[in-house]
Amino acid sequence: MSHKKTYKPQHKAPAKQTPTKAMKPKKQFCWNPFIKICGFVLLFVFCTFIYGDVFVRAQQDAFVVSDATSMKFLTDTPFGHLFWFGRYLMVVFKSKWVGGLILSSLLTAIACQLDAIFRIPARWRGIAFLLPIAIMAYIVELGTNLYYKAEPSCLMLIPFLTLVVLFVVAQIMRFIRRGKEQSETSNKGLRIGFLLAVAGFAGLYADAMYRHQNDILGAKMQNKMMEQDWEGMIDDAMSARRPTRTVAAYHAIALLRTDQLLDRLFEIPYDYPDAGLKKVDGSEEYGLLQADCDFAAGLVQPAYHYAFERIVMDGPTTRNLKRCALCAILTGEKELAEKYLNILKHVPFEQTFVNRYEPMLNNPKLIDEDSELAGVKKFLPKEDLFEQNYRQPVFLGYNLGVNRGSNETLITSAAACLYSKDLVALLPRVNFMVQNGMPISQTMQEALACLAIKQGYQDVVKQYGVNQMIMANLQSFLMAARPYTKDKEALRANLKKDWLGTYFYYYFCENNEGNVDNNRKNKGQVN
Repeated sequence: MSHKKTYKPQHKAPAKQTPTKAMKPKKQFCWNPFIKICGFVLLFVFCTFIYGDVFVRAQQDAFVVSDATSMKFLTDTPFGHLFWFGRYLMVVFKSKWVGGLILSSLLTAIACQLDAIFRIPARWRGIAFLLPIAIMAYIVELGTNLYYKAEPSCLMLIPFLTLVVLFVVAQIMRFIRRGKEQSETSNKGLRIGFLLAVAGFAGLYADAMYRHQNDILGAKMQNKMMEQDWEGMIDDAMSARRPTRTVAAYHAIALLRTDQLLDRLFEIPYDYPDAGLKKVDGSEEYGLLQADCDFAAGLVQPAYHYAFERIVMDGPTTRNLKRCALCAILTGEKELAEKYLNILKHVPFEQTFVNRYEPMLNNPKLIDEDSELAGVKKFLPKEDLFEQNYRQPVFLGYNLGVNRGSNETLITSAAACLYSKDLVALLPRVNFMVQNGMPISQTMQEALACLAIKQGYQDVVKQYGVNQMIMANLQSFLMAARPYTKDKEALRANLKKDWLGTYFYYYFCENNEGNVDNNRKNKGQVN
């Protein structure tokens, strides 16, 4: 029996194929960290470079010590203990760099918590920054009120408390969602949230830089005064489109300390806008500048009186305590100065100030070696006059009662006459200057020219040697002003470009809400 071989069909192995390289998916741009970093940077720039000086100025009014008795003026008010805590938070703005870093970190953390709570879709990421922007917009809207009429600790309290509340809510939401995964959302589409955040930042910057320019400049100049940066103060004032009374006052102080007061006083416009202060009653703005103006002009007692008055009315501020201490040192009241310095010893980060001035209590000769106090000392009036002789509104002390004394004292006195448009009162000062060989500035000559066109004073041109070119310029000014004599706004607008900086323009066009002819009768008061 033969056995036949059977063959099973052979399956041919497929031809070996060269494996193709797997295509790697294109890595998508990580928008979320990018948006958060951008938001933080923009907030830091704003809190440090744009509005940092306002926050530093607010810190100087946020007086805080650990002693409960000393803080009773605050703790006796509603939410007083909370404000006490907030004032400790404000200490970070002793440096605008440190303060700006911490505040912008708080605000960025708020945006991050909102993202966590609402699980914001990819295309809407960035919209969470609208809340930090809104907080900063509210602070900007307060303007100078932030440290003058409002509680300054709100600057740090509002973002801090907002972050605490959002953090608690985020933890609750995390507990509720435990085990529930977030569904993936498309990373495609227009970045609506990012665009809205960019628009919000643009609006915040524009509002601060344009509508609140004077708030920034006023605070910046006050801070620079403490640093004796006189040239910086002048530059700041010159950059103002329409300076407030505060900006104008610190501009005058800087000119005084650089020996340019009678030469450059009227280079800025004196068409004061509304300062935007709460409960404005016609004199509110002077609280920002009066003590500093009096002090700079050598009127130490009035400066002390006003700084102390603000402490009694509004509670202590670090800035006013410093002013009181310096006034007491200059007047030789050792015990009084020691009292204020001892208080400042307990204020965080004010030991440098105390160390600088405390040695002067036992060694008054050191006053002459200190640039700030020595600069004030030379302006001390040689006449002991009552405060009633100093007129309001304040302008470098408004020491119109001084008509003789040192050359330095007469400079501020003459400037007060020019500002008040009391040109008759200017004459005795000019007489004394001429007798002592002091130069008569171009501004003063222009003022004498204005006086010369009034009945009975035509001889002042010849008497004081007013330059004939100045008289010719006055006639040119009057010709240019003739078409606008019945329209003050048109007068200012049309003559400003060519005549701003001259006394002619100031005398006829600016700061003239009062009756110029009756200035003498009304003690030279102007706006």
